[in-house]
Amino acid sequence: MSRLSASKPYAQADHLVLDGNPHAAPRHLPQGRRMGREPLLDLFKTYEADGVDQLIPNLRFDTRPAEHVMVELASYVLPHFPSPAADG
Repeated sequence: MSRLSASKPYAQADHLVLDGNPHAAPRHLPQGRRMGREPLLDLFKTYEADGVDQLIPNLRFDTRPAEHVMVELASYVLPHFPSPAADG
């Protein structure tokens, strides 16, 4: 995939089931994926390199409480992607 235009925002939305095993390999779901946080981090870094600047994970199919999934994402994934406001 070629790099997206830097002048326009680009968003990616997927269903996400965050596996309790942080190293669980990705498995395809209808319109999304099931995986551990480590492969998810790799995927998000690939999206970032391709110019995706907004991600919308839909937790609808996850059986874990959304609060637990959000805490895991906030603790282990989001720190790798500081917001522009945090850079300055």
